[in-house]
Amino acid sequence: MHSKGAKRTGPLNAKDSYTAASVSSAVRSIVTCSLLAVALGLGLVVSVARAGQWIQVSCENPDGTPASSQGWTGSAIGSPPPGSTADTSCGPGAPLSAGLLSAYGPAPGGSGELLQYTPPAGSTLAGGTLQISLSSTSDAPGLAAVSETSVYSPADTLSDRLISCIPYLGECPTGTTDSTTGYTGALTLPQDAGGGVTVVAQCDSSNSTCQQGDSGGYWARAEVQSADLLLTSDVSPTGTGFNGSALQRDARGTAHVVFTAADPGGPGVYSVSVAVGGRVVWSGQPNRNGGACTAAGTDGTALMFDSAQPCLASETVDAPVPTRSLSDGRHELTVSVSDAAGNDSTVLDREITTSNPRATPAPMRGIRARFYLGWDWNGPVTRLDSVSTRRLPRRARVAVSCRGRHCPVLPRRRARGTRAVHRLLRSLRGHRFRAGDRLFIVVRDGRRRPERIELMFRRARMPVARLRSRG
Repeated sequence: MHSKGAKRTGPLNAKDSYTAASVSSAVRSIVTCSLLAVALGLGLVVSVARAGQWIQVSCENPDGTPASSQGWTGSAIGSPPPGSTADTSCGPGAPLSAGLLSAYGPAPGGSGELLQYTPPAGSTLAGGTLQISLSSTSDAPGLAAVSETSVYSPADTLSDRLISCIPYLGECPTGTTDSTTGYTGALTLPQDAGGGVTVVAQCDSSNSTCQQGDSGGYWARAEVQSADLLLTSDVSPTGTGFNGSALQRDARGTAHVVFTAADPGGPGVYSVSVAVGGRVVWSGQPNRNGGACTAAGTDGTALMFDSAQPCLASETVDAPVPTRSLSDGRHELTVSVSDAAGNDSTVLDREITTSNPRATPAPMRGIRARFYLGWDWNGPVTRLDSVSTRRLPRRARVAVSCRGRHCPVLPRRRARGTRAVHRLLRSLRGHRFRAGDRLFIVVRDGRRRPERIELMFRRARMPVARLRSRG
C-alpha cells in the first residue's frame, strides 16, 4: 500500500482471526476491561478467477488530501458511559475513533463502542493496510480487571487473534508507542478472508466494571488514522444499444459510436477504448463522476479511490472513431469497457465500412481542377476504389499514366471533354498499385498552365499526392 510517513511504519502481518460476534463471550471469561481493535467481520473466503482489484481509501489519500469514510458505521454495545462514541467522521489528523469515556464514571462490564467497515455490494475484502492506534487502562492495582487490546479476524477461535495488546502486562507489539501503554502503527489484513472490518473499544466483563487507571480520559480507545482496503470484484462490464455514424455504411471523417456502458454490481465504468483493426484509435473516461472516478493513486497493481462507488454504474458513451487515416473499405471495429477494478469486456466486435476520398492539391495558378480518390490499402498493395473530379474545364484534356515495376495495364489513357474524362476516370476504379509505383494525371486546357498531379504509392499507407511543375 502507500506510505504516509510515521503513521504508516512497522506493518504487522496478519497471524490469527476471531469474529467480532464472539469477542464478548470469549473475553468475558477472563474478566477484563478491554479494547478489542480491528476485527475482521463474518464472511466466507471467496476465490474468483481473474477477479479485478481496487482499493478503497479511508480518511486520507496518498497525497495527504482528505478522503471519505464511506462504508464505515458506528454503534454501541451494552450501556457505555456518557460521552462514549464511535465517530465515523475523519480526515488527515482526525481519525476514525471508538472510545469508552472515563470522565463520567466506570464503564459497565460488557459495554463498548464499535466501528464497522462493510465492503460495497459486489466487492469482497481481500486484504489491505490499516494505520491504527490502540490504548486502554494501564494501571492494574486495585482493579477487578486488566485491560486488553486485540485484533481479530473471522475465525471463531481465540488462537486466530491478529494482534494482542495488554499494556499492564507489557504485552503490546512494538510500535511507535511504548508496549506498556499501547500501540501505534500499521496492520496488514489477511488476504482473501472476506467479510468486513470491526474496530471495538470494550470493557468486556459480566462481573465487574472498568473503574480505575484510565488512559488519557478513556477506559479504552481505538483510532484508525487511515485505511487502504483491498477489494476484489468479478463483475463483467456490459454495453447495449449501439448506434452512431461509425456503424452506418461508408463512415467518414470522425465518426461516432454511441451506446450505454454499465457495470452492474461493480465499482463502475472507468474507461472505454475503441480499436479498428486491432489498433486503439481512441480511449478515455466517459464520466469522472464529479472527481470520484479519478484515481487517488495506485499501489502498483490496483487503482485507489476514496468512494465506495467511485464510478457510475451506467453511463451513455459517445466515443469518436477517427476514420481519415484508414483505408476505404471494410474494417473490424471493437469497443471495450473497463471498470474501476480493472475488469475488461469487449462489448462490440463488428465490421464497418469507411469512405474518405482524398482531394488532390489545387494549383495556385492555371487549371485548378480537384480529383477526389478513395483508396484501400493492405500491405504493399493499394486499390483505387473511387475517383471523381470538380472544377474540371469542359474542354479539358486528361492523360493518365503509371510508372513502376508493378504498374497495372490501364485500358484508357487519354480523354477530352467532360463525358469522356468521366469515362476515363471510371475505368481506373479497381486497379491495384504496389509500393513504389507512381500514377500521373495531367490536365490541359488551351494555353492555360497544365495541372500535373503525381500519386506515389507506399506500403500500408495512404498514397501521397503532390503537384509537379513538369513531367
